[in-house]
Amino acid sequence: MHRFVQSSLIIFSALLLSACSTIESRVPRSEPIIPGQWSADELQQQMDREPWLSSFSNEQLTLLVEEAIVANYSLRAAQARSEAALAQARIAGADRYPELNAVFDAARQRQNPGGNSVISNNFDASLEASWEVDLWGKLDARTQAALNDYLSSQADFEQARFQLAADVASAWFDVSEARMQLELVEQRLQNQSNNLEIIRQNYLNGLNDSLDLYLGRADLEADRSRLQSSRQALQQSIRELEILLGRYPATELEAPASVPTLTEPPPAGIPSELLQRRQDVISARLSLRAADFRAEEAHYNRYPRLRLTARGGSSSDELDDLMRSDYLAWSLLGGLAAPLFDAGRLEASELQARAQAREAEAGYSSTLQQAFAEVEQALNNEGLLLEQQRALKNAASDSINAEKLAFENYRSGLVEYITVLESQRRSFDAQSSEIEVRNRLLQNRINLYLALGGDFALSPSSFEEP
Repeated sequence: MHRFVQSSLIIFSALLLSACSTIESRVPRSEPIIPGQWSADELQQQMDREPWLSSFSNEQLTLLVEEAIVANYSLRAAQARSEAALAQARIAGADRYPELNAVFDAARQRQNPGGNSVISNNFDASLEASWEVDLWGKLDARTQAALNDYLSSQADFEQARFQLAADVASAWFDVSEARMQLELVEQRLQNQSNNLEIIRQNYLNGLNDSLDLYLGRADLEADRSRLQSSRQALQQSIRELEILLGRYPATELEAPASVPTLTEPPPAGIPSELLQRRQDVISARLSLRAADFRAEEAHYNRYPRLRLTARGGSSSDELDDLMRSDYLAWSLLGGLAAPLFDAGRLEASELQARAQAREAEAGYSSTLQQAFAEVEQALNNEGLLLEQQRALKNAASDSINAEKLAFENYRSGLVEYITVLESQRRSFDAQSSEIEVRNRLLQNRINLYLALGGDFALSPSSFEEP
C-alpha cells in the first residue's frame, strides 16, 4: 500500500510538472498610448457644462428620449442579452461549490428460479454530494471570465442606450429640418405663383413676351415637383423617428419647424480621460479581461483534477425500513484525473484561447484608437461648421434682398426675367443650405457627445473601475 501511494505521488508530480512547463499562464500585452489632450482642440471659449441632452433646451426631445428607452425593441434585446450573460455568470460561479442531489429509486422485478415465481422490491434513498476542488484556480478563472462577459454586456447595453438617445435626438432634428425645408419650398412656390400671375397679366397687356411666361411656368412646375420631394423626405424622417420610439410608423408625430442654433463651441482643453467613461471602450476592456481569464482556464485544463464524492443513504426491500439506522450506509470517494493523451486537443484549446485573447487586445486598442479619431473629427468639424453657418447666414440675407430687387427691376424693365430666376435660385439655395448646416452642426455636436461618452463635465464616478 505504501509503495502504491508513493508511485501515485510520483506520477502526480510528473503530470503536474509537465502541465506547468508547457505555456506561460498569462497573456503578455502592452497598454495603448493615450495622448494628454486633443491636438485638434484649439478653441478657447467656454460653454456651460450641462448634461448633453439638456444642452439643447428642448423638453419635448427629452420626453421622446425617455419614451424610446422604454419602448425601443433593439434596446430591449440588448437588455435581454445582458440578463442572459448574468445568468451565465451565475452558472459558471456555481461550479466552484459542491453539488448536492437527493436520489430516490424504486424497483420491482420478477424472477422464476426453478420454475418458482419470485417477486422482489428494492428501495434506495440517498444524498449525493460531489465537489471539484479548485486546486489551480481554473474554476475561479472560468467564473471571472463569465463575470467580465456580463459586465461587458452591461456596458454594451449602456452604450446602446446612449446611442439610442443620440439617434432620437438626431432624428428629431432631421424631422425639424425637413419641416423647415418644406416650409421654405412652400413659401417659394407661393412667391412663384404670385410672380407668374404678374407676368401673365403683363403678357396679356403686351408688356412681356411669351418667353417670360414660359420660363415662369416651367419654374413653377419645378417647384411643385420639389414640394412633393420635400414632403416625401419629411414623411421618411418622421417614420424613422417613430420606429426609434417603438411606435407604429404612421407619420403622425409632430415636430416644430425650427432647430436650435449652436453659437458656443466646446470648452478648450477637453481632457482625454473622458474617454474612460465611453461604454464601448469599457466593454472592449472587459472583453479583453474575460478572454485573458479564459486563456488561464484553458491552461489549467491541462492540470490534474481532484474531485470528491460523498454518498449517504439506505437501501431496503421494504419502504418502511429506509429511515431505520440499521440500513444506513455512506461512502466517501476521492478521484484524481490527469490528461495523458488527447491528440493535442487541450493544447490546441489553450492556443486558441490565447489567440482569442490577443484578438480581444487588438480589438480594445482599435476601439480606443477609433474613439480618439471620432473626438478629433467632431472637434475639427465644429469650428468648420460654425464658420460655414455664419457665411451661409450672410449669404441667405443678401440673396433675399437681391431676389426682391431683381423682380422690382424686372417690373421696371431694367433686367430680363432670366436675371430674376437666377436671383431666386440663389436665394433658395442659400436659405436651404443655411437650414441644412444648422442641422449638421447639431448632428456634429451629438457625435461629439457620443465620442466623449457624455457631456464635457468631469465626474469622478465616470471613471470607477467595474
